[in-house]
Amino acid sequence: MQPADPFMQRSHLLGFIGAGAMAKAMIQGVLQSQAYAPTQIACCSATGRTSQALSKQTGIACLANAADIVASCDTVVIACKPLELEHIGPVATAPHKPLIMSVLARRSLQDLRKHFPDARVVVRCMPNTPVRIGFGMIPYSVETPLNPPDLETLHSILKALGSCLEMPESDLPAATALSGCGPAYYFKFTEALCQAAIAQGLSPSIAAHLAKQTALGAAQLMQTSQESIPELIKEVAHPGGITESALAYLDKQHFDTIIKEMIATTAHHAQSF
Repeated sequence: MQPADPFMQRSHLLGFIGAGAMAKAMIQGVLQSQAYAPTQIACCSATGRTSQALSKQTGIACLANAADIVASCDTVVIACKPLELEHIGPVATAPHKPLIMSVLARRSLQDLRKHFPDARVVVRCMPNTPVRIGFGMIPYSVETPLNPPDLETLHSILKALGSCLEMPESDLPAATALSGCGPAYYFKFTEALCQAAIAQGLSPSIAAHLAKQTALGAAQLMQTSQESIPELIKEVAHPGGITESALAYLDKQHFDTIIKEMIATTAHHAQSF
């Protein structure tokens, strides 16, 4: 008889069902923060290819399937594709009844409870990709108030990835549209600035350096300044100046309306099934 897998005998471990981009970002984040060691984390994936690759890259364990993850880990992150949840089906849990954390869009707490009926508690989190460098934003909702140990466990993971904020589940679609999708908006705007500067004669490398550093500086200023964002805008946009002229052009193109419609559309798509 083969000896039991020592990983399967442990408890208080972190497991990931799914090994795609978000799982990878979260695992990189908790490893970088040293909240968990590689030997304390496991993952699985639908075909096994992505989980094996992630295991090789990070040193975490690769298990066969979702049932093994649920059975061996005290905290389980559901990070597969939303439609793959249907193929997992209701998962019987181990006697320790794990804490279930889902990062799936459009999957409600009620729906998740159906798939993990014996979980001791279910949490929905909406992280964004900067979690991999410890600067993520993670709004989350819980089905019932967490007891102190579970809250400590949740925060030990989320705060290792950036900033977290609890909110009602009904607010998650708007939060997803803002912070979950938000990095792509900033990347898109930065890329547009780069291309516009290149069209004015700057080299791609200089344009990228200027745009990235400007974005970083502006973000830091918003985060650390006591002034409001409108006040910070006024500091740059002097009356009759070139910045005021640029902002007036954005207003003429209904920039604010475009952003409002984008967020509204995205929030609608983020509504739970």
